[in-house]
Amino acid sequence: MARFSAYGWVITPTVGDMPFRAKLPFLICLLGSSWWSMSLTTIGLLVVLLMAPLAHIAAQAPAIVVEAPKTDDVEMLQSQIALLESRSDISASERSLAVDQLRAALARLESAAAARLAVDRYIQELENAPTTITRLSAESDAPLRMMAIGAELDDPVQLQLQLASMHASAATLRGRSQTFSEQLRTMVLRPAEARLELAGLRQELDLPQITMSASTSALQLEVSRIRDDAVRQDLNGRIAMIEQELLSLPTREAITSAQLDLAARQLRQIEAAISTSEQRVQQLRENSARQKVSAAQAAVRELVGQPAALRDYAAATLTIVDSLTAITNSLTAARVDQDAMRVRLRQVAEARDNAEQIFSIGRLGDEQGKLLRGLQKSLPAVAALERAVLSRNDELTELRLARFETEQKLRPLGDSALAAQQELVDAKLGPTDHSSAMLPLIESRREALLDLQALQRQRIDALMQVNALESELQQSTAQLRRMLNKRLLWLPSATPVDATWLNDLTYGANWLFAPDNAARVGRGLGAAVMRRPFLVLFVVAALGALFVFRGRLPATIGQLAKPVGRRDDRFNVTLAALLVTVTLAIPVPLAVGFAGWLLSGMGGAATNLAAWGNGLISTAIVLFMLGLFRNMCLPEGLFIAHFHWNTDGTRRLGRALRLLATAIAPAALLTGIAATAGRICRSARVLGASDSSLAP
Repeated sequence: MARFSAYGWVITPTVGDMPFRAKLPFLICLLGSSWWSMSLTTIGLLVVLLMAPLAHIAAQAPAIVVEAPKTDDVEMLQSQIALLESRSDISASERSLAVDQLRAALARLESAAAARLAVDRYIQELENAPTTITRLSAESDAPLRMMAIGAELDDPVQLQLQLASMHASAATLRGRSQTFSEQLRTMVLRPAEARLELAGLRQELDLPQITMSASTSALQLEVSRIRDDAVRQDLNGRIAMIEQELLSLPTREAITSAQLDLAARQLRQIEAAISTSEQRVQQLRENSARQKVSAAQAAVRELVGQPAALRDYAAATLTIVDSLTAITNSLTAARVDQDAMRVRLRQVAEARDNAEQIFSIGRLGDEQGKLLRGLQKSLPAVAALERAVLSRNDELTELRLARFETEQKLRPLGDSALAAQQELVDAKLGPTDHSSAMLPLIESRREALLDLQALQRQRIDALMQVNALESELQQSTAQLRRMLNKRLLWLPSATPVDATWLNDLTYGANWLFAPDNAARVGRGLGAAVMRRPFLVLFVVAALGALFVFRGRLPATIGQLAKPVGRRDDRFNVTLAALLVTVTLAIPVPLAVGFAGWLLSGMGGAATNLAAWGNGLISTAIVLFMLGLFRNMCLPEGLFIAHFHWNTDGTRRLGRALRLLATAIAPAALLTGIAATAGRICRSARVLGASDSSLAP
């Protein structure tokens, strides 16, 4: 048992390893009880025998020995580290090593304490989970209550303040929803990571302890024991924490889902209130614009008979007032764009969640694969989003310039009387004769410019919000597209190469080399030709023309390579060379693929001809790809003449592709035929088909 001594570290080991000072009380009692039965000679002999171990221990033990602290007491270990650092009766190297090990043990103890706190927190969450889930479910299932729009429905200022408050609340809820979504996404991926961590911690816990040499000092022995004990506590605490985390994971997922549903419901409520308020604000703006247009038109009519300068000034003001209506309508369009962007952002976020859940399965089925590939195609084009953002930035620049011009026009209208007098002087009219008519026009122009400035500011803010939403949509789309491109290609399919696939090949190979198979395929091909004679004649004519002109195509490629690098070099020269290269590679794959297409259309996918058809189509694809790249490796082809690849390396690549085509084309044909025929044979066995053409 360990105890703390104010004099330093004192070791109190087990009975087998007890030092003499621990055995001395026991020996004194033993001697006292047998005093009368022993002679003086025997007592002296015993004293000599007992003093020899005492001298040996005193010679080898340090002056002050170390007592082990309670390893689960962090504060005591900290005090012992401070005490050990202040000691001068131990060598500096030994003291430094012991302090480092004790600090490592202290870090482990703190980690274990944190793990215990985490376990307690998980347990507390489990205990409170029913109440929390019930409360969140009740709040989420409660009927939606529309937020109050406000008492001053006709006060645009109050409505704008209320809209700003609701927009702030909506932004907070969106951030909270995004946080909950990230937590759910992390929880979905957490089990696999946690199991790997558990395996590593258990493996580390099972490692054998390092044995200390016999010459190790008592201080280092005790410090090593403390360190090992702290490591075990840390590992056990972390294992318990991860296990409790996995136990509480479904409950925490349910709580987070309920919190996300509640936040989404509150967000929908606030967005509905925002929409209602914005509609009311828009209505007030439109009414105000109509009233101002009517007032401006009335002012123009009242100036009939007045000087032309006054009528022109009023007409210019009417033009400014008319522009307010267009800007008001553009604000409505911006609000619609914002709503559309938010909807698309939610769709992309939901698509990302669905994709991550499918990817977490670890294996992709046909339906999930089609779903993800369809999702990939339905994503908005990032380039289109970038163009929209750039176009909107140009519009923002124009709006800022227009707002600057409005401010410049407003500046001389600060003093209405002085501005009226200046306008009359510029129009060469008497300042005193027409000042009463000009002053209302100046006031009307000033109000119109103030309204225009406010609407321009609102338009700029609305466009900036749309731009921010579209930039966020662009980033989310790019991230989702990167994830799909990165993981969809390498995710295993639901039909891997296994024993079933090998059995299909076995069935198919037996069927492929069955008697009369070639004759049956020949008859099927003849029947297919008779069913589509005109199409066959057209394809045969096209193939004949391709084979006739095929000998001239290499020379054409050489002619197209001559302008490369000269002044008459154009990009269409490379495009023409690519087209000629494709034409050079088409004839044989077209003939093989057309024959396979004819066979695959004879009687559906459950006949023996379907296997040959699929095999020939697969072979045609392989031949076309290899032939295309092989023709690109010609001495004057695309790779050498147009792309300036290394000549020797490209020629070696062309020869390798020719050998590869010779080896892989028959393999593709046999594998395609055998695999398809194997599936047909297996399906026939399962269904009990009696068609002899399906059996080997």
